[in-house]
Amino acid sequence: SSDLVWRALDAVYARHFAGSSGARLGIDMFAIDTGYLTNQVYLWARGKPLVMAVKGQDGWSRAVLDRPTKQGVTYRGEKLRNAVLLWNVYIWSLKSEFYANLRKQPPRPGAEQWPLGYCHFTAGHSERFFKQLTADYLTERTRKGRTVMEWAQNGENHWHDCRIYAMAAFFRVSKRLGVE
Repeated sequence: SSDLVWRALDAVYARHFAGSSGARLGIDMFAIDTGYLTNQVYLWARGKPLVMAVKGQDGWSRAVLDRPTKQGVTYRGEKLRNAVLLWNVYIWSLKSEFYANLRKQPPRPGAEQWPLGYCHFTAGHSERFFKQLTADYLTERTRKGRTVMEWAQNGENHWHDCRIYAMAAFFRVSKRLGVE
């Protein structure tokens, strides 16, 4: 049932991981896409301070995130006090950065540093995972007589969206974490 999905998300949200020093670490930020079952996502995200309810948006010249908007009204149309915050994620720069990172080569043997942004993957991922991860591509289209560049997809792109929204979550908390 769908209730199992929300309970599983609760478990992930509450999960702690063992750090290299042995310390138990919780999540810093959790992004969840509101593009499907929007109201259920809002209900789940409400009251969870480390959850970003996100919605992907075009906008190649926009910043990654803008100020969130409150989402939530009663059946009478009154705004809820504890409305969930919806974060618009402007995907252009994130997708461009991700695909540039995918092209980075590992360091030469003996080199001390991996390239900044290099993508590491476990050997356990399936071909389906990588097809979804790379399902989006940049294409030219003609709109109103002008040639424009836009993102399109070739098949399911769920893992791609997960990566992009994880990058947006990192973008949001990076200053708090002391990472620039």
